[in-house]
Amino acid sequence: MRSIGEFFELLYLRFAVALYNFKEERVVKKRFYSSASFKKLDKALLSSPNPYSVPKAFPYGETPLTTLQQIADRWAICPSDYLIELGCGRGRGVLFLSHYTGCKAKGIDWVPSFIAHAKAVAKQTSNVTFACSDIMKADLSSATIIYLYGTCLDDAAIHTLSERFKQLPPSTKIITVSYPLPGFTIQDELVGSFPWGEADIYLQTRS
Repeated sequence: MRSIGEFFELLYLRFAVALYNFKEERVVKKRFYSSASFKKLDKALLSSPNPYSVPKAFPYGETPLTTLQQIADRWAICPSDYLIELGCGRGRGVLFLSHYTGCKAKGIDWVPSFIAHAKAVAKQTSNVTFACSDIMKADLSSATIIYLYGTCLDDAAIHTLSERFKQLPPSTKIITVSYPLPGFTIQDELVGSFPWGEADIYLQTRS
């Protein structure tokens, strides 16, 4: 049973997340909705279940599009890349990155309702696919870039994924939020904004 203090802390956190996302959406519409094709895709995707409604994911939810823009610009994600996002939620980040950079992209998540809706929306574009799968077992062999917003993962899951990533070609770039991966070389890092606060974001390759 939660204490009164924990209840009010959670209430404040929910308010802070809602306020951040309200402000973020205003920026997104101003910055990215000038593209009619993206606006149409994004609005269709936003009718899907909200990732913040998944208790395990709160307050992490999904990466803000403005932070993904920062990542794409800093690390030059381009049309020749094939990006895979592990734990893509409703797939908004995957669709955005593909639209913004021209890259091919795939989103993988374990929540069937997220993936079913994302697949329906993705029929409108040829560059994006989705799969409902365990991220620990998914085929990553074609990726040139892997994005893992795995802030809520435990140490065992992070270790398992690190070992899987070590089997990929040395040129594969791995982007993680909040922590670097053991056994990888950090190529660059930046600070990104999220509803719950700022976090370090790491670009790394196999050592």
